Amino acid sequence: MQNWLGLLFIIFALTSGSLPATDREPQYSTWAAQELFPWFQSQPDQFLTSKVPSAQPVQLRYKSFLIDAARPQVVIVHGYGERIEKLMEIAFDFHQADYNVYLYDQRGYGRSTRINPEGKDSIYVDEFVHYKKDLEQFLTEVVGASHSKPTFLFAHSMGGLVSALLMHDRPDLIAGAVLSAPMFSIQLNGVPRRMALLLADVASALGFGSSYAFGQVGPRQPEFNDHTGTGSRPRWQAYADFYSSPEEWPYALGGASFHWLGEAVRQSILVDDEAWASQLKTPVLLFQAENDTFVSAEGQDAFCSRAPRCRKVFVPGTRHEIYREQDAPRAAYLKEIWKFLDEQLNNTTAAATTH
Repeated sequence: MQNWLGLLFIIFALTSGSLPATDREPQYSTWAAQELFPWFQSQPDQFLTSKVPSAQPVQLRYKSFLIDAARPQVVIVHGYGERIEKLMEIAFDFHQADYNVYLYDQRGYGRSTRINPEGKDSIYVDEFVHYKKDLEQFLTEVVGASHSKPTFLFAHSMGGLVSALLMHDRPDLIAGAVLSAPMFSIQLNGVPRRMALLLADVASALGFGSSYAFGQVGPRQPEFNDHTGTGSRPRWQAYADFYSSPEEWPYALGGASFHWLGEAVRQSILVDDEAWASQLKTPVLLFQAENDTFVSAEGQDAFCSRAPRCRKVFVPGTRHEIYREQDAPRAAYLKEIWKFLDEQLNNTTAAATTH
């Protein structure tokens, strides 16, 4: 039933008016070289010093693409193992749709400060809530989020979990959120979450917190296969070429550390709590990929059934990274995003005129 509904979603979207970005794949490398990359490079890197106490100062690298101060704004929160370059096309699409756009590398990622205490390439964070505190600071100090200036989140995977924590604690900052394949339940190869949490905590207590968790390895050259996050070979190739270039390889990361795994699982258990999720006030559009091998659908289903203002859209034929999937499902996905954002902007305008 779910597959049929998803198929109808794509057919409806493709036959009800023109869609953005429907024909990029055939000439993707040329289009990216001539338009996308120059657009992204047109704005300089900037840095925000995190206020989260830590052993060393943490600089958060970000870019902003601004149209007009009066326009609504979108803050893009990347996922596990990513950096802002991987989301430059969705940022471009938001900008083309007349939104002010902000992207930032979360702590330990991309060109933000590495925070692994032993200088390793494994993904590490002292406390998962530090991601949330960084996002809150970014919204208040850089973006200037307020009710008079509607601000939306577009968050992928791990960014979705970070954004859910932020929305719970600071609903006043956000007018709405698009969560794309959010990481509410990690694929743990059959290991129960609480068992994984126990193993990760024991490893950290024994001094292996910054070491790679079981099955995790160091940085590897990308390979396109059935486990790749997207089914779009052209989009995958463009980022793979960038990621593996001599200039960018020093910023490559490996897999998760034991400590990161424990922190992430602990927060996913929190978000899974019915009473916690029922307190969320922010309108949420949640996308679920059909063939996701990174996060489980069960966590997304539970969250959206409990968060009062959440609507789930199942997208057939897609993998984890829906935002850089093949043109047809991606175009339908974008159309749902524009519809959701327009609805929230209309609601915001209506609310303002009644006060």
